[in-house]
Amino acid sequence: MKQKVFHSVSELLKRLNTERRLISEMFYNRKKLEFHYDDARGFVESEKNLDLLIQYGVIRLEGDLLELEEVYLRFLEEILQVNEDISNASVEESVSQLRDNIDYYLKEQNNPEGQHRYLRKVKRSLRTIALMAERNVVDLKRNVNDTYKNERNYTIKRTKLEKYLNQIAGISRLVKETENLLDDEHATFSNFAPDEQLVYIIIDVRTQLKAAFHSLIDLEKTIRDYLHQIDAIGKLVKKTRLLKQRKDDLTWESSTNIRNFLSGKDHVWLEPRTNYSIKPSLTWLSNTDDGLLALIEAQQQLSRRLRLSREPDPSIKPEEMQPEPVIEDFVNVDALAISFMASGQDLFNFVLNYRYSTPQSLDQKVEYYTEIIQNNFNGLTFMDEWHQLGDISYPLVYPKSRI
Repeated sequence: MKQKVFHSVSELLKRLNTERRLISEMFYNRKKLEFHYDDARGFVESEKNLDLLIQYGVIRLEGDLLELEEVYLRFLEEILQVNEDISNASVEESVSQLRDNIDYYLKEQNNPEGQHRYLRKVKRSLRTIALMAERNVVDLKRNVNDTYKNERNYTIKRTKLEKYLNQIAGISRLVKETENLLDDEHATFSNFAPDEQLVYIIIDVRTQLKAAFHSLIDLEKTIRDYLHQIDAIGKLVKKTRLLKQRKDDLTWESSTNIRNFLSGKDHVWLEPRTNYSIKPSLTWLSNTDDGLLALIEAQQQLSRRLRLSREPDPSIKPEEMQPEPVIEDFVNVDALAISFMASGQDLFNFVLNYRYSTPQSLDQKVEYYTEIIQNNFNGLTFMDEWHQLGDISYPLVYPKSRI
């Protein structure tokens, strides 16, 4: 039977939309490879519609099994970015088309209309190359992780990962070729008429290709790490099987050093590990930035414990339920830090003498002091000089702009 052909985009989209349930079901079950003709009947309005999809080449019928035609399957995988087969041919073809369109543009020096036509094709080729490179990187990452995690056969797993290494090398080569075309030193576009959109496209494509190239480098390191792990596991499995075989043959003590090896081990698996705490010195705590951070963290933990250990408030009395104006006791620490940066004073005295809208206790002021240090550590300068206020010792802290 001669295959029918869609004569317009509208006709194609209408047919695909009518049978979208069947196409969606077949696409999501594409890996099972066992979608029967009778199963498809439940997803179409009539058997005639199912036969039309077969006649138009959307679905292929082999015996009693149905599957999406390759062109539609590939289209959906590319659009949804779930493609498992990575091909460098498409990127290589796009690079070749870009070179050709640049050459055609330069040969249309006396034909502005022709130059404009090929300029549009150059822009399209640049966008296509960047998009394909990004998608290939995403597909490669997904396939590499799926292969390493889900492939149970170590030989097949290694073969697939080595194939992905070759694909990375191919994509990297094509990316570098495109970057060379866009390089200012080669002056590829020096003979082009000024075009602002082309300039922006070149900048975007360079950025995308650079990001894709770095992702490929990271992915190559990941694959090589996976291969090393596979080799290590393979050697361990091989040794374990050989040792088990010799144990079953009652020859493992005479043919290996298993007895000496085990006698040198003193593992007690069920014994709990002992953690030994190390007390920091007072000199380290008082004279180093790390020591100050440790003190701040300890103070915050103590504050949290005190808040948790407080007794619950007593029940509310009836007279306290009467509506009264409430003044919210709230201090904006960020605004306080901004004022301190502009003051030029040392932090502790600034927080201590600041005019708050409501009275603040000394503990609250110390808390503001530590919070400002924690949130603005890189913008502060810590002096070696320490001062004392009652039982509180504190270093002199100034904004960096003052020093």
